[in-house]
Amino acid sequence: MELVKKSIPQAHQPNDPGYLPVDSTTALCQALIVARHEPKALGSMQACAMAYQVGAAPYVGQYISHLSNLPSPWSVLGSADAQTFGERTFLDASALDLALTDLFGQGSSELAAGKALGGVVQRCMDSYVCHLVLAMTATPEAIALVAALRLLSMIEQVANVGAAPLSERAIAAMQRAHVVLPTQIFPLPQDREDFEITSTD
Repeated sequence: MELVKKSIPQAHQPNDPGYLPVDSTTALCQALIVARHEPKALGSMQACAMAYQVGAAPYVGQYISHLSNLPSPWSVLGSADAQTFGERTFLDASALDLALTDLFGQGSSELAAGKALGGVVQRCMDSYVCHLVLAMTATPEAIALVAALRLLSMIEQVANVGAAPLSERAIAAMQRAHVVLPTQIFPLPQDREDFEITSTD
């Protein structure tokens, strides 16, 4: 299953429900962009990601070690029902909103109110980037974060739908949405010295 896109095709707009662009303006991403231009770029980038993971300043309390550790109602994102939400079929926004209400105990409009939703989205995206930089592959934790990001995007889309219809096809696109990685960070560089063989002769 393809989870990541390096860039968005021109035919797709940034608000396309099938794409979830990572915000490259966060403190973590900006640090990674700077580190990518250092002599030992990969090592420097992984040091930044490790600082984020352990909660060093300025990342105190930002890394998501497990989705169930998030405050309520967002801790639901770690549940089996949330992780398999994308496998369900919804004919329209009303059906999707009812399912979100059953899952979170609140409707999409309530969940999207205030700044909490945006904060959780940012933490999920940064934690996802952190996993990719450290593991250099999509770990189970990273895959769980993608499922969470898709669900959070659905909340935003349903809350903002207004009078415009939301088709079954559009909902299906949200359920399969690709995370779009910033090209200033990915693909990851390789430090030449990591692959040099030192002779003992």
